[in-house]
Amino acid sequence: MLQNHVPLRTVFNLENPNPIIVLEGSRTISTNTGKILQRMGQHLLELFPNAKFRSGNADGADDWFVRGAQNPANNGANIELMLPYAGHKKVKILPNSSILPLEQLSDSELDDLKHLVVQASPKYKALMNYFDPNAKGRRIENAKYILRDALKICGNATHGFLPASFALFYVNPYATKPGGTEHTMRVADYCKVPYQTQQGWAFSVPTDIYTPQEIALMAELKEAMKLIMENIPGDMDMSEFLQTSEEYATASQYLLAILMRYGQ
Repeated sequence: MLQNHVPLRTVFNLENPNPIIVLEGSRTISTNTGKILQRMGQHLLELFPNAKFRSGNADGADDWFVRGAQNPANNGANIELMLPYAGHKKVKILPNSSILPLEQLSDSELDDLKHLVVQASPKYKALMNYFDPNAKGRRIENAKYILRDALKICGNATHGFLPASFALFYVNPYATKPGGTEHTMRVADYCKVPYQTQQGWAFSVPTDIYTPQEIALMAELKEAMKLIMENIPGDMDMSEFLQTSEEYATASQYLLAILMRYGQ
């Protein structure tokens, strides 16, 4: 169970004026959803002008988030990219971005990273035991992406990449299979790095991205969600309620469908 969700206002009230913010999400998203992620990236840059924004240089949500968060004044010097291998999607990398491909890790650092992956996601134990950085093949490539995602959270002090301060994720609510983003969330849980999915941060996107009709509907939905939240039994924690309340699940999926403009 993914335990480490925190209110976005708590995330944004962190005292660190120079946070390391991980931005990640589903690869397959609509252009309309991408524009919302881009605007959220811009909003984060406005809130934290001295922040470093860290991504895995992946297509989809990662790319859209970073488009908004990158500082055009310094040609991407505020962007950190953790790469599964050197040269990964290099045409997308801005000249001043900081990069860390797995090849730059020492053997001991790579062993530590593999250990972290197994602790956070035990289902990858066999894959991590199988992994050989000098080998090739589909399983080896998959392992590199899993390691890359863990590296985004823990960083690597030797190479000047601090651990993440917090993370924002976009998770496709209609995905039929859990993807790499869920693994990254488990690593964040294990490392005690706070994070939010769009269920928490969507209302913090500046409203200039939405139409007047969507703004009005969100106001109505916020009131509906407030009533639902007030009905959580006193002896039930949030994670239990999210899993057992059909009413909440229905409302939240409807909310996300509107916010992310699915089906348009």
